[in-house]
Amino acid sequence: MILYRCVQQINEIRKLTHSQRDLLNNLRINFDKPTQMKLYLKQLEHV
Repeated sequence: MILYRCVQQINEIRKLTHSQRDLLNNLRINFDKPTQMKLYLKQLEHV
């Protein structure tokens, strides 16, 4: 049962990561640009 729940959570994280891949990539690339980061983080909060 515990293993099943872990697998479900991992799959959910994979789905979220895959659906927000572009946004996460932009966050990774623009980590040194505070204004861009702020915009991307706002977008990520609404997921």
